[in-house]
Amino acid sequence: MKFTKGTDIFIKADQLKYLLRKHVDQSLTPKQMLRILVHVKNYRLKFRTSINNDEKKANDLLYSIGVTPRTAYEWIYATMMPEDLKKKVNDGKVPMKRAQELYKNRMKKEKACLGLQILEEARKIIEGL
Repeated sequence: MKFTKGTDIFIKADQLKYLLRKHVDQSLTPKQMLRILVHVKNYRLKFRTSINNDEKKANDLLYSIGVTPRTAYEWIYATMMPEDLKKKVNDGKVPMKRAQELYKNRMKKEKACLGLQILEEARKIIEGL
């Protein structure tokens, strides 16, 4: 299977996720796929000296379809973005890199808000003692 340049990135990502699940493991989540792709990328760049069996299968698959680990990572990461960002990317209003930055910022903001909520609840508990 070859991925042509004009194909929608989300279609490519879905096809890639299907192939990874078929060749590596049926129960892979997108986050696990991202972790495997990072390990494969680091292995190809000689930052890692060895990779496990699942990562070898993923590496072989990427070689056979002609996709780099970094590109595969970007495609799968794009599928994790909210629908509004996906729509803007498909419409051409926002470039993919900018959409990824926006998504990362949203995730950081959510984590920061969660941390503040936990601190606020802890303060209320301490005041109640």
